[in-house]
Amino acid sequence: MKLFKNKKVVLASAIVLGVAAVTSSALAAYIITGGTVGFNDDVETTDINVTNKVVNLTVGEQTGELYFMPEEVVSTGRLTTQAGDVGNLMVSFKLTMEAASKDLIPDLVVTVTEKDGGTAVSGKYVKLPETTGVINVSGDSFEGDSGSFTYTLNLVWDWGEIFGSMDPCAFFNDDTTGQEFDDTYVGKTMEDFKGVINNTAFNVDIAEAPGAGA
Repeated sequence: MKLFKNKKVVLASAIVLGVAAVTSSALAAYIITGGTVGFNDDVETTDINVTNKVVNLTVGEQTGELYFMPEEVVSTGRLTTQAGDVGNLMVSFKLTMEAASKDLIPDLVVTVTEKDGGTAVSGKYVKLPETTGVINVSGDSFEGDSGSFTYTLNLVWDWGEIFGSMDPCAFFNDDTTGQEFDDTYVGKTMEDFKGVINNTAFNVDIAEAPGAGA
C-alpha cells in the first residue's frame, strides 16, 4: 500500500559545482510517489576550489557541471525524476604546461577531497574520482610539440554504498536490496541526501609528484 496515494512528494537532490562560486540557483528534483517525507526546495549551489602548486602550469576553466542525478530521466517506479533533469558526474579542466620540451614536464598528482565538515563521501552517498581521489598525471600525457603542452583532466565521481554504488532511482526501483526498503526509509534517505549534497564542496589540489624533477 502506498501512502499519499494521490500526492507526489518532491525531494530536491542535486548540486552545481564551479571553479568560482556559482551565484545562480538550479532545481533538480527527485519525486517519490509514496513515502512520508515531502518538500520542494531549490538546490543550493557551491563550488570546486582548485589549488595549483606547480610552476608554469595553468588550470583552465571547468567544463561540465556536477549533478548527482541519474544520467537519464526516470519516469517509472516509486522514485522518479523531473522531466529535463539529468545527471552528470564528470567535470574537466584543461591543464597547460609551459616547458622547453615534453620530457621536462614533471609528473603531477591530482588529489580530490571533500571540504572540511562535508559528509557526502564519509557518509557513503558518493565516491571521489578514482575512488581514492588521487590521480597521477604523467608528463608524457601532455600533448604538443614545444613551448606549450596541454592535457585534459577528467574527474569522475561515482555513487556510494548508501545507494548500492548506483544512482538512487536504480537502487530503490530496480535493485533487489533497494526494493526491500519501505517508502518511509526512501523518503528519509533522500531528504538526508539533499541536505548533505547542498552542504558539500570539493577541493582539487595539483602538485608535483614526489621525486619529480629529481
